[in-house]
Amino acid sequence: MDSDRTAAEMIEVYWQALCRDVEFSDYDTAGVIDDAAGEIDAQVAQTDFDAPTDGGTVTPETVFRGSLSGCGTGPYVSQFLYWEVPRGVFSHHQRFKPLEGDTEYVTDFGEWLRVQRGKYPVTGNGDIPSNEGLPRENQRYITTGRDLATYVRVDRPQLAYLNAAL
Repeated sequence: MDSDRTAAEMIEVYWQALCRDVEFSDYDTAGVIDDAAGEIDAQVAQTDFDAPTDGGTVTPETVFRGSLSGCGTGPYVSQFLYWEVPRGVFSHHQRFKPLEGDTEYVTDFGEWLRVQRGKYPVTGNGDIPSNEGLPRENQRYITTGRDLATYVRVDRPQLAYLNAAL
């Protein structure tokens, strides 16, 4: 890394990984989110890292949000991802079968390459924990950072925009 800003960005990315299974509704009470906000806030104070703040301080309400205008307003997840989407005579709900939480995926090069080639990650025992193979029984809406990462990994580029427009 050739700058303090880049190092600060990596610190934020590592914190996102550590916090990926915390539900967005628990951000204001989860200790790990407080820790993340505190360390990222320290990086904002020491570097030119541009994290969203509330009154100049990174808080559990602003941590991991985008820095563009409007990103800090409203719930963490776009409400467009909770609406049913009309598709002709059908209605498509946006619940999905999430990857298992508290599980480490893509921990070696072979698994990374497999995912880069469009395959789903597998668990340590070889199970496929997603919509392909062995899905979880309960569907739900996006509630965690891991869920968001799963969504953007398998969505089609135009899908979110099309659904919002419908």
